[in-house]
Amino acid sequence: MVRQSGGFAPLALKCLHVLQNEGLGGFRRRLLVLRRNVPDDRSEHNREAPSRPPGIAPADVPKALANAQRWCSDESPEVSILIINWNATQLTLECVRQIWANTEGVFYEIIIVDNGSDPRDIVPLRSLGSGARLVELGINRFFGEANNIAAEHARGKYLCFVNNDAFVQPGWLRTLVEAIEDVPAVGAVGPMFLFPDNTLQEAGCTVDENGYPTRLGRHLNPADSEFNVAKFVDYISAATMLVEKRLFINAGGFDLAYEPAYYEDIDLCFKLLAMGRRTRYCPAAKVIHIEGSSANDSKAAQDRRKALGDLNRDKFVDRWQVYLKTRSEDAISQPKTCGPRPRNDAVLPLEDIQRERVAVYTSFALTPGGGERYILTLAAALSNKRQVSIVTPHPYSHLRLRNLGREFGVDLSQCDLMTYETLVRNPRPDFMFTLGNHIVPPVPAYATNSWYLCQFPFGLDAGELERRRDTLAGYRGVNVYSDYTKKHVLRLLKEHQLPSIPVDVMYPPVPHVQGDASRKKNIILTVGRFFVGGHSKRQDLMIAAFRSVIKNFDGDVEFHLAGSSMPEPLHMAFIDDLKQMAHRLPVKFHINPTTRALAELYRDAAVYWHATGLHSNIEREPEKAEHFGISIVEAMSAACVPFAFNGGGPREIISNGVDGFLYDTTEQLVEQTMGLLGDRNIDRRIQLGNAAGIAAERYKVGRFVSTVRRLVDDVDKQQS
Repeated sequence: MVRQSGGFAPLALKCLHVLQNEGLGGFRRRLLVLRRNVPDDRSEHNREAPSRPPGIAPADVPKALANAQRWCSDESPEVSILIINWNATQLTLECVRQIWANTEGVFYEIIIVDNGSDPRDIVPLRSLGSGARLVELGINRFFGEANNIAAEHARGKYLCFVNNDAFVQPGWLRTLVEAIEDVPAVGAVGPMFLFPDNTLQEAGCTVDENGYPTRLGRHLNPADSEFNVAKFVDYISAATMLVEKRLFINAGGFDLAYEPAYYEDIDLCFKLLAMGRRTRYCPAAKVIHIEGSSANDSKAAQDRRKALGDLNRDKFVDRWQVYLKTRSEDAISQPKTCGPRPRNDAVLPLEDIQRERVAVYTSFALTPGGGERYILTLAAALSNKRQVSIVTPHPYSHLRLRNLGREFGVDLSQCDLMTYETLVRNPRPDFMFTLGNHIVPPVPAYATNSWYLCQFPFGLDAGELERRRDTLAGYRGVNVYSDYTKKHVLRLLKEHQLPSIPVDVMYPPVPHVQGDASRKKNIILTVGRFFVGGHSKRQDLMIAAFRSVIKNFDGDVEFHLAGSSMPEPLHMAFIDDLKQMAHRLPVKFHINPTTRALAELYRDAAVYWHATGLHSNIEREPEKAEHFGISIVEAMSAACVPFAFNGGGPREIISNGVDGFLYDTTEQLVEQTMGLLGDRNIDRRIQLGNAAGIAAERYKVGRFVSTVRRLVDDVDKQQS
């Protein structure tokens, strides 16, 4: 019998209603989440939970359950709420509780993407009931790419990005949806953000011409009338942002250039503006946001965030500087759209199995680099008449694949993405290419016709070599970038008594930039990924060499360093060290430059420097030399005069004194460079630049494409 006093009966009836509609299991799961107090998490992965709104009161649990059962659904959600978790499950659960309790009037789903947390930490996220899904990546894909992956899992018309340290308030989602639907010119909307003490955190944001953001109304009274008027702003923080899924996909999602975090949400709003859609601040929707908590905040984390913010601000300004200065609609260009995404990572439909299938496996991060250009150009070359899948150990978004395709200038629209786990669940492909960095492949051959693409046979400990010894036996052959790499592969095959296997050179594809040797500026350029260890590009040694050039050269000269950044702290710190080394020198950094910006640098630069292998004993450590030198050839194609360390792959590219120079010491680099700078040496520089352009013709993309297609077609002919 239900007791009538104190209003208990209506609440009890709501619980019974949820129980009838979701079953005992769903009811228990949601009830456990709603009733669980947020404890101090003493695991090594989480600190004590920060100050936050109080949890759901016991008397409000039935209403929250009823809300969740009514509006949080797997069936035809209008909005997909996307939350990223990384070793902060208790914070994420609190975020979910607040969504359930405070969201009515809009059908929604919750997609939580876990960025490789400790498996013990995420157990409670695996069973949140109907309308809530967990996508486990098994690795940290950082903020932008994790949200891109979540977006591709979303079923809703709208995407709503919500940080797990953002706690929504009553009526928030219905208000945001109405705000985006009321004004057709709106691309993204966001709420009023409050601190836990109810002071104003953000009432929309603006960005000045130097890329510095201003959060309007920060620490002021949220009741002030100026903050309670809806208006267009430069951007809204992605701590809570609503955007139409179609627009997000067509804008390319969050850009990989800003990994691991910061400025990707500002960049997204600017991309939407370039598509004719503005960003709207909606004060009627309110969210309490605890800044930094989702990143497991600490003093070290704060310092790193500042360094990342400075670095990404430079990238942002480099991309949007004309618009930031002029605010002219003519200055903001329409980005190329990504188009519809391919199917999800799943078992292939029967109609696709009828075509020959190619798997291209890489265990390396899909970032702008030489190895990625190699395999993605190979994949694009074979996708003209075959079904090609890019295979990785952990998921990536199709948005990333499309963006990399644009970055490299290759058409990947016919290529798919899948994980290695999915590959081995499917019927075996007809062909497989595996990229690796050791004398034995990272995975066994999974196709009858498989090739191992060895970038260079880096050292491998004896135990791992023995465990992987048999993987090489299933491959038809090994393809390498250069004769230098081939020599060391053959040496190690013999040294480790591995199976005899054909080793062939397949030079990398190199995009060409048309340059004029007679129209160069006094600019020295180097291009290469910023990282330490392995075959580092040694930007540090080149800055030291440039300091000597400045001391001894009577004239103006600049040094430009361009390349992609790596998101790990060690590599980010390296960039900061380089900038300190270059302080007060005429040195300019171009981090993650666009393809267009990089081409302009090649066209302007008279001299190109490359220092991989410098100050290394490459006889003892051959992996520290450049294995080929794609950027060297790019520079040569633009009529730059190349200077490269005299070791490794560059010896196959440069004819010393004919189309460039090979040097052994920093002193030689400085002396030879100064011999080309200045007006009196211009004829010699033009002669060498023209010769470099001719030499680069050997490595055009078309030649690589023809080689790859012929390799596979010849096997088809043999087996037909």
